Amino acid sequence: VLLPRRYQEEIFARAQASNVIAALDTGSGKTYISTLLIKWISVRDAGLGKIMVFLVPKVALVDQQGDFIAKQTTLRVSKCCGATAIEMTDRVGWKKEIEGADVLVMTAQIFLNILTHSHWSLDRVSLMVFDECHHTRKNHAYNGIMREYFQTPVHSRPKIFGMTASPIWNPKDAVES
Repeated sequence: VLLPRRYQEEIFARAQASNVIAALDTGSGKTYISTLLIKWISVRDAGLGKIMVFLVPKVALVDQQGDFIAKQTTLRVSKCCGATAIEMTDRVGWKKEIEGADVLVMTAQIFLNILTHSHWSLDRVSLMVFDECHHTRKNHAYNGIMREYFQTPVHSRPKIFGMTASPIWNPKDAVES
């Protein structure tokens, strides 16, 4: 059993109160902080029929992060990436997949497709974790998800927890980044 360090407890407390981007070095336990938040929200929102979504920019991270969450929690974790994902035309398959999980770990593009194909909506999500959230720019799927987020009524929006070890894209022009 892992025990949180003081700075992890502080970030967790801030994430409970509001949306947070945790910009911490690689190996500092950002994913661990996200599991604290996932466990807390699973208790807070029990019985509401909502899911939590852990989004990653690359297929390789789906297994890594999904396995970590499954090991740190007793929640039902489902991992989805292009190679293993259900066809977007299979509405029944997606309904079963989503309703059979507490936490969906998937690439951002698959989640964006789920939203744009109306298989699920953000008002039925209690938490979105963005791993490597510095990718939320230009035409990345993270940006598409955030466009959906801002189309959702404020009172129905999920909590957001962003994680990055690379908060600035262009150090010469941090304001533009």
